[in-house]
Amino acid sequence: MKKSIWVLAIVASACGNSNSTYTSVEGSQIPVDAIVQDYAAIPNLQKAIVKAGDVTIGEGDFLNGLYHGTWTSYDSEGKVQSITTYYEGARNGVELIFDNQGYVQTKASYHNDQLSGEYLMFNRRKLIERKNYSGGILNGIQQKFYVNGTVMEESYYEKGKIHGVARWYDQEGNLTIEYEYDMGQLVEE
Repeated sequence: MKKSIWVLAIVASACGNSNSTYTSVEGSQIPVDAIVQDYAAIPNLQKAIVKAGDVTIGEGDFLNGLYHGTWTSYDSEGKVQSITTYYEGARNGVELIFDNQGYVQTKASYHNDQLSGEYLMFNRRKLIERKNYSGGILNGIQQKFYVNGTVMEESYYEKGKIHGVARWYDQEGNLTIEYEYDMGQLVEE
């Protein structure tokens, strides 16, 4: 009798929603503990949801087992921690990271899984740092700001190395220090 109940339970669970499963496909980026649902209209496109108890801690789409579209991560209370855009498994587009109050903490742009374009850091909606990347390497102007919005530091980077004149300012915006660099080497104070 116990054996019959066990077999019946297995058969009943197998006859459930065939579009919702747990996955463990080798080479797949889909989290092992994710609940996966197929999209009927688009072959190989799936939605995955990761839960911790009753709370969703991650959700997004996968194409052929790779991140594709937006992946959203949540904390244990269900608050958004990050939103990342993917294309065929690589970060492409904007990634937003939020602090525990729900404010944007970091806004980064990616191309083929490398930082590319503007990278911004905030402290409760106030811009505190701005950088530029090309192919994952710091390139262009970098600025740091005081909480009042005044520029604290301004420098230029080329191929990941500080290059040109770097300036530091006080909170009133007055120039306090100025150095010149040549591809990472200090030239003049």
